[in-house]
Amino acid sequence: MKKLDIIPDCDICGESTTLPHRKDRKFFRVKGMCQRCYGQIQNRLWYQSLTSDERQLRQTKYREYIRKLRLDAINHLGGKCACCGINEYEFLTFDHVNNDGSVDRRENGRYLPTKTIMTMSNPGSKWQVLCWNCNEARAHHKVCPHKKGNNVE
Repeated sequence: MKKLDIIPDCDICGESTTLPHRKDRKFFRVKGMCQRCYGQIQNRLWYQSLTSDERQLRQTKYREYIRKLRLDAINHLGGKCACCGINEYEFLTFDHVNNDGSVDRRENGRYLPTKTIMTMSNPGSKWQVLCWNCNEARAHHKVCPHKKGNNVE
């Protein structure tokens, strides 16, 4: 079994890494950066080399992908507002059932909950779909007006 060489600290992030392959060790030692930083730079250069039409096409495809993920997650949770029943996609948001969104973001960082919702066995215990009005009312007044029954006349 060969020993893994430790590359000196990366010039960009300062971390030291180990690489098992001889050609990789030589290449990254010459470049003075770790594999992750080199990959990020290469991706940035590749993206900058795209024409504006190619960039726009990639962005459009990505937006469609995110929209499909979100729509699948909304349908997985019932497809309509749990409070008032609105089912227009543009108005629907994800809400933490137990009002622990800040704790969740602190632990997991900001992320799109769609993949999490789709992989959970019982997402309804943590997430629900609410329309924007019900979500904001619940956040600011602790209960949605639809549940309270107070109407302004």
